[in-house]
Amino acid sequence: MQEMTALENLYLSYNWLSNTIATEIGMLSKLKNLYLSHNQQTGRIPTEIGFLTGLHNLGLNYNLLTNSAPSEIGLLTALETLWLSGIELTNSLPTEIGLLTSLSLLYLRNNQLSGSVPSNICSNTRLEWIYVDCVPDPFPVECTCDECQCG
Repeated sequence: MQEMTALENLYLSYNWLSNTIATEIGMLSKLKNLYLSHNQQTGRIPTEIGFLTGLHNLGLNYNLLTNSAPSEIGLLTALETLWLSGIELTNSLPTEIGLLTSLSLLYLRNNQLSGSVPSNICSNTRLEWIYVDCVPDPFPVECTCDECQCG
């Protein structure tokens, strides 16, 4: 991965990848789109993901990732779409997710999250949709906005 520092797009979805997400992912500083969805990736989302400050789209959905999203995700200030659905996230979302001022779509369905979507995300004027679980127990969104949708 160290030789691919100019890489801008990495699409590895639907490849049955079954290892952890390599911490070296943070070395891909030019990356704009990272899609690792619909694999069998395990472990945690590495904190090194925070080094990808030019990232526009991050798709980690439908993997076997665990625990919580790292607070370093808040460093991805260029991020426009974030897919975290179906990755067995537990605990609460980091408040740093509210620092993603370019975010327009946030997918959180099919997880085991506790707490609520941090209220500071509600001040994001670019945010169009937050997809969360509503059944059997709704995952609270503290926004009083039309952008939040249960699905």
